[in-house]
Amino acid sequence: MSISADPTRSTADYRAMVESLPTAVLAIDADGRITTANRRMRQILSFCMPAGTWPGARIDTHFTSGRADLMADIRATASGGSLRLRHRQRPEISLDMRVSALKGPDGPATAYTLLENPEKPIDKTFEALNTQLRRANQLAAEQRRLIRQMETNIHDLERFSYVAAHDLKTPLNHIAGLIDIVEEDYGEALPPEATETLDIARTAAERLQKLIADLLEHARSGAMMPTKETICIEDAIARVEEAMLPQFRGTDARIDIMGHLGEAQADPVLLDQLLINIFGNAIKYRAESRSPLIRVRRLHGTNGNSRLTIRDNGIGFHCRDRTRLFEPFERLVVPEAVEGSGIGLATCRSICEKHQWHLTAGGIPGRGAIFQIAMPDG
Repeated sequence: MSISADPTRSTADYRAMVESLPTAVLAIDADGRITTANRRMRQILSFCMPAGTWPGARIDTHFTSGRADLMADIRATASGGSLRLRHRQRPEISLDMRVSALKGPDGPATAYTLLENPEKPIDKTFEALNTQLRRANQLAAEQRRLIRQMETNIHDLERFSYVAAHDLKTPLNHIAGLIDIVEEDYGEALPPEATETLDIARTAAERLQKLIADLLEHARSGAMMPTKETICIEDAIARVEEAMLPQFRGTDARIDIMGHLGEAQADPVLLDQLLINIFGNAIKYRAESRSPLIRVRRLHGTNGNSRLTIRDNGIGFHCRDRTRLFEPFERLVVPEAVEGSGIGLATCRSICEKHQWHLTAGGIPGRGAIFQIAMPDG
């Protein structure tokens, strides 16, 4: 482009050249108000402010250099230095600008021009990565906040469950005792309808007693910090089987240990409770046509971890329901069909989480269920 001797023509040519530049050009006065923006800069400004509103707008209202005083940074870099402008509300809008000062006759700058430095592909890559990293950090911080809030809510719920169950236990035992007294003292004189009513009341009281006991157990398992020691898993199973002997004998249930199960670092009380709940489920949800068979084996991986698998031959369940199993009070069968509170497996999950184990479940309707506990090798 040739420069005309006509000042008006030269100015027009210069403006046309600036307007057509592929990089952003911005001019501001000494107070930081935008006076000129070429087409590229106007495109950028249109993303963060209504079209046509940029003339006279303060640059520090919409952009920041990362420090408190943007104009101070502009003045400090006005000898040809560069600074990065980032939009305050849209941090993905970021410009690397070279700053020059336009000085008046008496010396002080009367205006500043900011010219976008052409970015290399690698600069854009790093900028994109930095943007993704900032977003990831924001998401991680929000996730940590939500986890802390959830842990607080769970702790409060467990505490409430414990207090509520404890406060209900004594009056409920009193009610059950009164039912027994009425039956013992007046049973022979009561009409059949009254005896039937007492039986219904006793059954309801027993169910509520079981629910309260399960609530207390679940609350304790959530609040209790495990005292770990080296435990032989086969010894723990034998101990639990002996404690559950009436249930095993009453249903002809048996346990088949498949291979050596090894050891685990676990709290003995919590491990026993975990096994009692899982074995109890196998007996409770047994198939009518066969006696309960519980197979236990341990599968070792190559990364120092293993899976303790407990498989039964009961009524099973659909795999689509496997996540619901571990929710408190969640039951996959109607309450009248099988007695229970729906808390046992939630307690199992809580115990596993306390040990930093991972509990999963699977099942096939009519064929049985399988529970897998991922844990470090003993």
